[in-house]
Amino acid sequence: MQPETKDLPKFQSDILELLKNAQNGIKRHDLQMYMFYKTSPNNDRRIRRAIKALRDRGFVIASASDHSGYRLTTDKNEVKPYVNEQIKRAKACMRTARKVREAYQMRDQLPI
Repeated sequence: MQPETKDLPKFQSDILELLKNAQNGIKRHDLQMYMFYKTSPNNDRRIRRAIKALRDRGFVIASASDHSGYRLTTDKNEVKPYVNEQIKRAKACMRTARKVREAYQMRDQLPI
């Protein structure tokens, strides 16, 4: 089942259209250039927030640190590296949180 697109904010909708039309994916820098033209191509956070919001709505947007770009996909083999990388990042964040908690002798459990 495809996520609903009718109530997407325009910025997210525009990014989704670019992703749909980019068969081999699109680099974040190119997304910035398409979305912001000559105004301010340094809106990386806004692009990342929009991609996250689209993912949270159920759009499968794959990306990985070993190659640049975002792409819409239904291929499980393209999604696996993204999921594995996110799990690895989450574990690293939890390790850091544990170390900070220990440094301040905080005894409460970290939520999982």
